[in-house]
Amino acid sequence: MAAPYDLSRHLPRVAGLFPLPQVMARAAAKVRDPDASIEDLAAILVLDPSLVSTVIRLSNSPCFNVRTPSATLVEAIQRVGLREIMRIVSCCIAEAVYRRELRHYRIPPEVFWESGIAAALLAETLARTCGLPADEAYLAGLMREIGMVVIDHALSAEGDAAQWDCTVPVRDWERSACGHEHPEIGAALLRQWGFPDGVCVAVAGQGDAVATAADLTAVLRLTNLVLETSGCDFSLPLRPDAAVGSALAGLGLDFEQLAAAHTDARERFRALRAEFGTAGQR
Repeated sequence: MAAPYDLSRHLPRVAGLFPLPQVMARAAAKVRDPDASIEDLAAILVLDPSLVSTVIRLSNSPCFNVRTPSATLVEAIQRVGLREIMRIVSCCIAEAVYRRELRHYRIPPEVFWESGIAAALLAETLARTCGLPADEAYLAGLMREIGMVVIDHALSAEGDAAQWDCTVPVRDWERSACGHEHPEIGAALLRQWGFPDGVCVAVAGQGDAVATAADLTAVLRLTNLVLETSGCDFSLPLRPDAAVGSALAGLGLDFEQLAAAHTDARERFRALRAEFGTAGQR
């Protein structure tokens, strides 16, 4: 095992490379504020012109069945709604962060992005079924692997040529390569960006073997288990196994509810992938 790298030295660098997640964290906080207005949210998003243009374009897509196209950001928010706008914003920001090759993980950019979107949609639906905060579950799913970006950057900066060969679990390889795992590092980065504590806790605890409560961490663990078997693009059928059954029981869910959540997430995933132009690239 390699000597542990001090990844705290690399966190500020990675946080600075990607300013948009800080915008997402501020926008998410504004959406949760009952006194916030549409104009308040627009004032945060308008700081990035490319983000605004993409949000307006996607809000006019057939997915939202709008009769009159939006010409401004405020109109888009009014017609689509705060929650849906936040989903669009999240997808845009995830695309900016994840659409780059993780050389040390050997994960293609489009696969990394799709994995985040799939996890976000499934975690959101499962959380809503359990009566847990769906918005925070969406963010936790979207950012569940963000720690890989930090580790990949650190290995390159340290001149380390280590690469994951996919024959061992990724967290085992991470411990061997740098002395850390992506869940803990991802949570530290999310805290620097100002994400809600519930999101950071879920991301940090997703790798724990045993769920101790029916919370967002347990939802994210179940999400990971499901995507490991059905694929991060929902290309494989949903299969029950002992680990999934145990995770379901911990959340008070049954397989029928999981199947319904899986179908809902899969259909929304396909629509989003088509909108973002990733269909057929895999």
